[in-house]
Amino acid sequence: MGGTEPTASPWEPLRRLSRWPLILMQVFLGICALVFLALDYSVAAEYDEGWKAILICLLFASLAAFGLRKAYRLERELAKRQAAPADEELGSAIAGIWNRPDQRDLPPREAWLAARPRLRLVAVAGLIIFLCASIPNLMDGIDEYRKHLYGQPWKRSIALGCFALYGAWVFLELYRCAAKLTPDNVRLGEAMEHYRRFHNYGAIFAIGIAWAMLCSILM
Repeated sequence: MGGTEPTASPWEPLRRLSRWPLILMQVFLGICALVFLALDYSVAAEYDEGWKAILICLLFASLAAFGLRKAYRLERELAKRQAAPADEELGSAIAGIWNRPDQRDLPPREAWLAARPRLRLVAVAGLIIFLCASIPNLMDGIDEYRKHLYGQPWKRSIALGCFALYGAWVFLELYRCAAKLTPDNVRLGEAMEHYRRFHNYGAIFAIGIAWAMLCSILM
């Protein structure tokens, strides 16, 4: 009746970081490794002196396998931390991704404050890159459509522009996270919610970029 409501933990949004994008990334990287190994076998069977192509395919397959291992370890570490009863441990683990080695032992609130410059730097860089990629593509697509060029080019330009705009929005969430990290920790819960959005939607965006790169290599 007269009691106060328990205060929600500011780290609660981190418990809702999705592991599915990391699982999808593992599947994607596994497929990439198999595809490049198959290409390697095909090149070795058809060309006696195609050693350069064989080495390149082996390199890409090794990189995919390395990425697969990293994605698996990150997903398992995230699952373990989310299952732990202590929210502070989860906050420290995620902050440690952005901290320097000498900052890894800081309490989670201090660790996130220490990571704020790097969060902001990455966010601003992502915003600039993807806005610069989005605006010209959107303008080209609109211009091609206005000139009644109803073939493939305007559709491709609009699609690329919208995809890059989505990437800019992902990094805007990271910027909003950094902006709400203050010494008084008043808006820490909001900052973690913005980080949750950056993590969940950014991983999907990364999968889209990886898929586009794979298609461009195979075409």
